[in-house]
Amino acid sequence: MAATELFYNNILAKATYYWRLEGNSNGTVGGINGSDTSITYGTSYGRYGQGASLNGSSSRILFGDIGDATTGDTRSVWAYITTFPSTGANLTIMSKGFTMSGDTHGPTIDMDNAGGTTSLRYLVKTLDNYFIASFAIDASYQNKWIHIVGLTKSGYAYLYINGKRVAISSAITNTLSNSSANMTLGCRDYNGTFDRYFTGYLDDPAIFNTALSDWEIYMLAQGHTLGEYIPSSSTKFYMPMNGIVLCYTTV
Repeated sequence: MAATELFYNNILAKATYYWRLEGNSNGTVGGINGSDTSITYGTSYGRYGQGASLNGSSSRILFGDIGDATTGDTRSVWAYITTFPSTGANLTIMSKGFTMSGDTHGPTIDMDNAGGTTSLRYLVKTLDNYFIASFAIDASYQNKWIHIVGLTKSGYAYLYINGKRVAISSAITNTLSNSSANMTLGCRDYNGTFDRYFTGYLDDPAIFNTALSDWEIYMLAQGHTLGEYIPSSSTKFYMPMNGIVLCYTTV
């Protein structure tokens, strides 16, 4: 083992699209600006700086036909959930939407209430089936910021909450489908009709061109923003009695 300079991983370089939501839905990475309806921005609604407040009835941000599914990608968003879906209902946080032609549905992070139990889900679809990573949540997840990640990797869909992997889908058995619907925040685009509106606040949505590692997801959930250098999982931290933190990596 030798002391070396601290190794950093710039997670922003892996982002295909990223929106800070600092007073608007302009693209920070990827050059795609959103189209807002009934969105209020402010520091009271942001996990980092400003964020977006959504009213649960008409609030939505549309980004057009972007963010198609791949066999290895990641979707990340901070959510402050104020209202759970009623029994039998579904509320959409971040979605690629559904198109009737070809029965296609893009990757989606949502909340679903089946039989009175609310679950956070990450959903992907092939031409013949849905594959869902689902995790039941209760009131302890309400009225606070939570970090949600959905990703596909090695033939499975994964869901992470607050940096922890909480659910895995069954094995994906066919090619993922890609809809021509809008990429949305706060609602679903169902073949051109908008529904399943979310109530609460959203911040820092992003789509990555690769499946992020468990370590990268954990660090994001601890409060590391995109564009900040994140130490690798091989970095060790040692604090001797003088209180000076020494950092090194194994080589």
